[in-house]
Amino acid sequence: MSAPVLSPEERSLFSPKYRNITIGLLLAILTTAFEAMAVATILPEVARSLDGLQYYGWAFSAFLLSNIIGTIVGGELIDRMGSARPFAIFLLIFALGLVVAGASGNMGVFILGRFLQGFGAGGLNAVPFSVMSQVFPDHLRAKLLASISSAWVLPSLFGPILASSIASASSWHMVFYSVIPLLILVGFLTIPTLQKSTFPSPNPAPFDVRRFRYSILMATGAATLLAGLTLQQSFWMVPVALLGAVLTVLACRVILPTGIFRFARGIPSGIIVRGCSAFAFFGAEAFIPLGLVEIQKFSVTQAGWLLTVGGVSWSIGSIVQARMDSRTGPSGREFRVKLGMFLLSIGILLVGLSITGILPALVSVLGWTLSGLGMGLGYATNSLIILAQVKEGESGKVSSQLNSAEVLLAALAAGIGGALVAWGKTQELSLALPLQLTFLVLVGVSLLTWIAGSRVIQPARKSSM
Repeated sequence: MSAPVLSPEERSLFSPKYRNITIGLLLAILTTAFEAMAVATILPEVARSLDGLQYYGWAFSAFLLSNIIGTIVGGELIDRMGSARPFAIFLLIFALGLVVAGASGNMGVFILGRFLQGFGAGGLNAVPFSVMSQVFPDHLRAKLLASISSAWVLPSLFGPILASSIASASSWHMVFYSVIPLLILVGFLTIPTLQKSTFPSPNPAPFDVRRFRYSILMATGAATLLAGLTLQQSFWMVPVALLGAVLTVLACRVILPTGIFRFARGIPSGIIVRGCSAFAFFGAEAFIPLGLVEIQKFSVTQAGWLLTVGGVSWSIGSIVQARMDSRTGPSGREFRVKLGMFLLSIGILLVGLSITGILPALVSVLGWTLSGLGMGLGYATNSLIILAQVKEGESGKVSSQLNSAEVLLAALAAGIGGALVAWGKTQELSLALPLQLTFLVLVGVSLLTWIAGSRVIQPARKSSM
């Protein structure tokens, strides 16, 4: 059968029908991407300034664990209210977190600010997936995912240098304050568009109070697990960590789809790919600047440029997958997921070996380039596969499941690495050993995506005669 003929209005993300909503989403992504790149760049300086190196991992984990709760709440609100009002609420919470982090004088207040930022960002993260499901047809979703990834290019190129320049000219506190004007602009440009373009689901599932409670349990369990890991040389380390692990697993059984622990085909395996790739990539991103600054003696700006390489290569990979998808359609998607996850694992292995001194430091550029390309190819394609399997009225729910898995595992990666760094400091060891162990864990978890990547597509059921 020949492909349907599309009108000019249906061919482009920037046609009059889709222009405003596309620009709004890209501006929101641009702002949050800048904040993420800025924080990752300056965090070694923040930890040194506040004498909080032992809490380095918590600066990421607090953000990500509260993100889980925000994502669940955001998904539920979007299905019932549309996207505009939840977007405005979570934008304000995110801005409040920036103010608290910027005003902090100790690591405890800073982590509280990161917690508020995470809750706001979690709600905001539920919006793009829901909008894609409601507004954009399948043939434009790959292009939108590529455009969203491309929105990371400018923050990746200029975020590290701007953050380090602001911190040098004034202080790291001003880096957080500098994001607030961008949030105001995003609100004015995006919220009116969302009001006109998105609507509540006509048949939303009943508000799942149980899932909300379990989202809090998931965050509490993960925080307890990570807190237990920091209780080195204490009798309480094992029981506290074990309690946290049990609570986290119990919560996952409610929040995440049935079959996820047995790598069931379809959405469960797609969520495993999303979560484990996030564990590996974002876990590595959290500790790359620390390794380069403290071990390889790079400046904060130089370390930030390596993060730039990953962001740009991710965008390139996403653009490549969009073009491949337009040529081959759904038939080539599973292969691209597998290829992307292979590149991710190899790249992170090279980065870990290079920033800790086993391989030359410049090898980290190659490794992080491969990791970014892998995420661009596999992460975006995996999202397309999941989108094609979402049932009507469940876009918010699936969006929250995807983001919950992603942020939970990214938080665990940052927390486990942070616990290893704290252990190394307690034992007066070189930083290289804890970081080598951290990257070993990251590579090991990334291998799970190789299994799940072959099970992301749910086989079509044969119709009965």
